Amino acid sequence: MRRLVEAALEFAKAEGAECVEAWPVAGGKTVAAPFAYVGHAPTLESFGFQAICVDGRAGHTYRRHRLEFTSSP
Repeated sequence: MRRLVEAALEFAKAEGAECVEAWPVAGGKTVAAPFAYVGHAPTLESFGFQAICVDGRAGHTYRRHRLEFTSSP
């Protein structure tokens, strides 16, 4: 997953994105493989993503994460 996140961030920056959002499964519990494709919160957080919303409906907790790119002067 780390390689996918790295590639996505590089692509987003190259295309001029100001931010990237992700909706990973929360990191506290084991997630079945079919649901892991959306990402894992702790991995995204290691790249600097910040949780900005938590939704605990339907028995799963998903978090909206956002990473804003800072402009270089």
